[in-house]
Amino acid sequence: LPAYQNYTQRSANTACLGEAKAWMSIRVADIASNTEFAEFTGNACAVGPIKTTKPTESAKGAAISGKDNQKAGFIASDTLYFSPQTRGTKAEWKAVECKTESGTCKLV
Repeated sequence: LPAYQNYTQRSANTACLGEAKAWMSIRVADIASNTEFAEFTGNACAVGPIKTTKPTESAKGAAISGKDNQKAGFIASDTLYFSPQTRGTKAEWKAVECKTESGTCKLV
């Protein structure tokens, strides 16, 4: 059972990573082409985007709310974070860190 719980949390982390990466990539293109900026509405991520400090499993952080605030945060910050859902072993939980300039994301 512990191996399955590890697997489910790693899967939740990876799902949030994919969701955050997709949103970041589109937002980079939106900024470059001056296109309408869409608000993040996460499903795999419990919280995001977050611009203050790296979240933890127990303190997932507060999301930037509203598309205008998210756009301003995207432009003003070099790093945004996303918090995955907790779905298994808490020790396996990892935040998603994204760089706004490149749109790249990784688990941290």
